[in-house]
Amino acid sequence: EPAQSAHPPPPTAQVAPAAPEVDEPPPDPGRNAIIEAAEATLTPVAEPEPINTGDDDPILTPVIPTEIASPGSGGSSIAPGVSSNQGGSTIQARASTAQDHAAAGDEAAARGDWATAVIAYGKAVGMDQNNPLLRQKLGIAQYRAGDTRSARDSLSQASRQGASGAAKWLGHIARDQGDAPGAIGYYQTYLNSNPSDASEIQQQITQLQQG
Repeated sequence: EPAQSAHPPPPTAQVAPAAPEVDEPPPDPGRNAIIEAAEATLTPVAEPEPINTGDDDPILTPVIPTEIASPGSGGSSIAPGVSSNQGGSTIQARASTAQDHAAAGDEAAARGDWATAVIAYGKAVGMDQNNPLLRQKLGIAQYRAGDTRSARDSLSQASRQGASGAAKWLGHIARDQGDAPGAIGYYQTYLNSNPSDASEIQQQITQLQQG
């Protein structure tokens, strides 16, 4: 007998049967016509243009509104010189002027708040140093607030700048300090400007002369 191999023969590979061929259905001309008609009605959408991509486009910077309460307004107002973003647009608040500070001083003086009036008039004078009437108002407020020395300096400079009303208040300061001749001199200088309160000043002169 022939010698048997130590290794059994490899198994024979099984080949899967081929799938039966299936005939594709013929194209439907009616269906193709419907698809072509639908594609013809579609409108191509344009690509949106980019925003703020050019060198000349403005750079948008968010602005935080700063508000301060305004007395008697029942609301709030933008602080002078502060930017505010309202309704998508940036608004630059107007900076305060010397006349704005003077108006604030007038309001304080009207209610007898002379300390506040001194501050407001001081700011006004600082912005418009060649205005004698503003300096005169500052001197009057300082006198009313009890700062006689500062009042005399402010009123003297206002008088040199041409403020005729300053002489009356310089007369009051001299009178309060017991300087009757000095007060009379200032009052007489004031009377030369034909003021509306001339009769009252004349009475002051008469009282000082009678001592």
